[in-house]
Amino acid sequence: MEENKSKGLGDTIGKITKVTGIDNVVNQVNKLRGKKDCGCKKRKEALNKKFPYKKTKVLVAGSTGFIGTNLVNIKRICIY
Repeated sequence: MEENKSKGLGDTIGKITKVTGIDNVVNQVNKLRGKKDCGCKKRKEALNKKFPYKKTKVLVAGSTGFIGTNLVNIKRICIY
C-alpha cells in the first residue's frame, strides 16, 4: 500500500492521467509519430521534486508515542 502513495504532485497527475485514459492517448499519438518517450517520467520526477508532499504523523489521545527520544502519554491529537 505504501508504494501507491503519491510522493508529490507529479505522482498525483500521473494517477489522474492513467485513470482518465489520457496516458493511453498520449502513448498512441507518440507511437504514430514514431516517438518512444513523451517525457512524462522526467516531468513527473521534476514535479515531485518541486512540489513534494509532506509526511505527517498523527498521535491520538490516550495513546503512547515518542516525541524525540522521550516516551510520552498523548492527551490530545497532534499533527506534525
